[in-house]
Amino acid sequence: MPAPRDSEQLAELCERIRDEAHQADLVTFPAESGGVVWLGRTRTGEVASIVVTSGMPGAKA
Repeated sequence: MPAPRDSEQLAELCERIRDEAHQADLVTFPAESGGVVWLGRTRTGEVASIVVTSGMPGAKA
C-alpha cells in the first residue's frame, strides 16, 4: 500500500514530490517498459539518483 504524500501532478503522467527541508525533488513517470522511473535531484539541480523498474512481472529490480 503506497504511503500518503503531498505531490504535484505534472504533464504526461509525471508526479513531483518536493522536500523543502533539503531543497530536493523526486520526479516519477512511466517507463516505456511499463515500469516506473524515479529521478532524484539535489538542491543544486544535480541528478542524485535514477531508478527504473522493468514493469515485467517477476523481473528482478
